[in-house]
Amino acid sequence: MANWGETLGEALRLLASKGAFRQLILATERELDGFVPTPDDCHRNTESWVVLHPQHKIVRGFLVVNDYIFRKHSVVDTGLPKLLDITPRNQNESRNLTNFIQFSHALFEAMPPEIQCDLRPITEEFIDSFCGSTKGAGDLREQVHRDDKER
Repeated sequence: MANWGETLGEALRLLASKGAFRQLILATERELDGFVPTPDDCHRNTESWVVLHPQHKIVRGFLVVNDYIFRKHSVVDTGLPKLLDITPRNQNESRNLTNFIQFSHALFEAMPPEIQCDLRPITEEFIDSFCGSTKGAGDLREQVHRDDKER
C-alpha cells in the first residue's frame, strides 16, 4: 500500500505551491434552492445533489487548509469557472478555505481523510527527490526552480 502521508502530501504541497488548484465558492441559500445538505457529509451531499441536478458533476479532491494540511473533500462542478461547495462548514472551520486540488476518483476512496506534510521547504533538492530528478530536463528544470525562487 502506498505511503499516502509522504508521497501524496508532497505532491499536494507541490501542486498548491504552484497554484495548481481551483477556486471554490460556498453555496448560499439561494444557490442551494431548498436543498438541505448534511454538515460534515460532503461526499453524500454531492451524490444527492447530482441526482437532482444531473447536468452537474461531482469533483473529488482536497481542500487546501494551509501549506501543510490537505483535507479530503467533495464539491460540485456546475459548469462555471469556480466549483460549488454545497456542504456547510462547521463553526471551527474558516469560510476562507477556498482552494481545492482535484484528484482522481479511482484513487480517492483509498486515501485518508486528511494529509499532513512535513515542514521541509520546497527547494531544488525537494523537487528532485519527489520527481525522481529534474536533472537533464534542461529549460523545464530551470523554469521550475526559477518559479520557486521567485515565490
